[in-house]
Amino acid sequence: MFEQYSEPGRRAVLFALQEAQALGSPRIDTVHLLLGILREDANVARQVGTGAFQTIRKELEQVAPPRQERVAPPGDLPLSRKARLAMTYATKEAAELDSQQIEPPHLILGLLRVKECTAAKLLRAYGMESRRYRETLRGDALQ
Repeated sequence: MFEQYSEPGRRAVLFALQEAQALGSPRIDTVHLLLGILREDANVARQVGTGAFQTIRKELEQVAPPRQERVAPPGDLPLSRKARLAMTYATKEAAELDSQQIEPPHLILGLLRVKECTAAKLLRAYGMESRRYRETLRGDALQ
């Protein structure tokens, strides 16, 4: 599944797994994917805004089970339906941007395309907008 992913793209997904496990989640959801991307890619984190990672993580801590009740399932966790959809959209975004590999910015664009997704709502709350971000990526590719 991850053959098309760059090394940073793979690490972002691995960090998402670690975030889900740390929060006691039975699956990787879009918010875990967002946290993984923000951990991996400083450029994306700057685009979203300084402090976004810590703020989002604190918000997730508040809705997660209490620490003593968190049981991190061993091994890999399944992706939620919306996280899988975001990754499918990321593949399409990479192709539309003529990229040979899926990078963390493509994952951000994939998240933004998922309707009623918590991660997309958070990204929009921090000023991320898919059209403008896509244009930024196109401009970076031309340089």
